[in-house]
Formats: sequence, structure tokens, C-alpha cells
Amino acid sequence: MSIRQVICTLLTIAFTNLAFASQEGAEVFQTFSINTAAVSVKGESNENLINSLIVTAFGDTHQLSKGQLDGLSINGIQISGETGYPSLEGETVYIKLFMGFTSGIAKYKYKYIVVSKENGLSIKNI
Repeated sequence: MSIRQVICTLLTIAFTNLAFASQEGAEVFQTFSINTAAVSVKGESNENLINSLIVTAFGDTHQLSKGQLDGLSINGIQISGETGYPSLEGETVYIKLFMGFTSGIAKYKYKYIVVSKENGLSIKNI
């Protein structure tokens, strides 16, 4: 066997293995309910898109519309907060909804939901 045939055989084997390589897929939340001392977040998905999201914080309940959810699929939630100063929105809770993989967070679609005691709920697309 010539060196050229060996190289061609090795390249064929390498490309064949790549064609059958496994790819990580997202496991999307179907229903979820997360409660912390400051906030409760509950949601449901239909066909892998969130169609219901309810956030309760500081004694107020906010139900997000489908337009606010904007065809979002998620498999991760991060919640943080701060006591803050009244002149700068006061107590605030930050909720990050995202699609994550072992390699990191998908950058194409995630949202921040900000709930402040002073100003209520706002949504930021990042």
C-alpha cells in the first residue's frame, strides 16, 4: 500500500467518524417552579416554547404575555438580588432565563427579568 493510499484511508476513517459524532441537544423545561426567599418563578412550555410565566416578588404577581416571552425556549434560570437604594429602584430581583449547554450559554436568545420593589417588572432582551 502506498503512502497516498494510507493517507486517503485515514482521512476517510476520520471523516466517517465525524459524520456519526454525537451532538449535545437541549433539554427544554416543560414545567418549572422555583422559589427563593424573595421571588417565585413558575412557567410552562408548549412545543418547547414558554407560553406561561408568572413571577411573584415583593407581594406583587406579574404574568408575562406571549409577546413578552417572544418564542423563548429555556433550560436554565439564574436568580440574584440586591437590597439597593430607594433612589435607584430599591430592592431588586434579577431573573435570567437562558438556553445553556456544557460548552456555555447560547448567546442567541436569553432574557433578563428585573423586578424592583419601587418600579415593578421590566424585561430586557440581551
